[in-house]
Amino acid sequence: MAQFSLDSVLKHNPLLNKVYSKKDKYRLQVLYTHVDKTRESRQFTSYSFNTEAYVYCASLIKLPIAVLALNKLNELGLSEEAYLFTDSTELCHHTTHRDTSSESGYPSIAHYIKKMMLVSDNEAFNRCFEFLGADYIHRQLQNWGYPDVRIVNRYELPCSKGKNKITNPVRLLDQNLKLLYEQGPLPIGEKWQKPIQNIHLGKGYMDQNNRYINQAKDFSYMNFMRLEDMHRFLLELLYTRADRFKLSQNQYDFLLRYMSIAPAKAGSPRYDAKTYPANFKKYLYYGDKPELVNDSTFVSTNCVGLSYGFISDCAGFKDAETGIEFVLSASLYVNANEIINDGKYEYKQLGLPFLSELGRVIIEHEKKAIGINKKE
Repeated sequence: MAQFSLDSVLKHNPLLNKVYSKKDKYRLQVLYTHVDKTRESRQFTSYSFNTEAYVYCASLIKLPIAVLALNKLNELGLSEEAYLFTDSTELCHHTTHRDTSSESGYPSIAHYIKKMMLVSDNEAFNRCFEFLGADYIHRQLQNWGYPDVRIVNRYELPCSKGKNKITNPVRLLDQNLKLLYEQGPLPIGEKWQKPIQNIHLGKGYMDQNNRYINQAKDFSYMNFMRLEDMHRFLLELLYTRADRFKLSQNQYDFLLRYMSIAPAKAGSPRYDAKTYPANFKKYLYYGDKPELVNDSTFVSTNCVGLSYGFISDCAGFKDAETGIEFVLSASLYVNANEIINDGKYEYKQLGLPFLSELGRVIIEHEKKAIGINKKE
């Protein structure tokens, strides 16, 4: 592995080089960690490319939100299966007391985590965000070694900026609808809303009323998490979690299962296999070739982001047959017309083929490394 470099991999593959040769235009970032296993321990060798580029995190932050939600429940001494009732104090807030997609018919943190991990559900993210509150999110992330993360915005919430600075009140109830915990509306403090970076992208954007605004879109006050922090978070979750996160083994198994399986295999919630095929939300390696899912023994335990032209995947790969394990994260920006929020991005034409090919190239590299070691 000593002679390996991401520059060489990206440069010598025609499809990858198409993006690599214009890395600034595509805001390309790649992080790769090779996992070398022994019976006693694991050693990590990491490589990175262009990590200073800006990446809009989008749904990548759903993974830390899921871990934080389980962590807070453990601090409260409550189960992730407790029913979560979301109330409202503002007209634009969503009230949620039922969930027909769950077996019980009621919403819960466990069910919301399933939805986030399986299909990147935005409403599930919003409900978990409201349960946590901005103060808890950021103080806990700081304690875990992630001070430069900002999670202050819910997704697809029709609130004005002022109304979006207050979370919904929530209640947790047992299966007999007896109150276990109650939390009032929480403010999203100004200190958490201060931008980590000042970022403006594009030549114009479509606003929430579908009107074209002829100026760059300001990303400075949007949710923020660097790809290298997301890569490290996933690496710690998969391998060194006892040192960082305080979840039970059952909670780890639960979370990693729903990060790995196809949506149609979940049972509850129920997802149609045609709408959500086996490679859904698996951009690296499987993204543009769904047939590989049945032919390959590699399992991808991952989270993704897809928004405003940014397409990202952070994935831990494991193959039981060869023993290969590695973590790969990559992101690129595919917005040829430079208009934000018009829905015209090159995800299928360029983003997905690039990430899929990158995953396949890294897997082939891992296989060759094993072959060399066996010969030696």
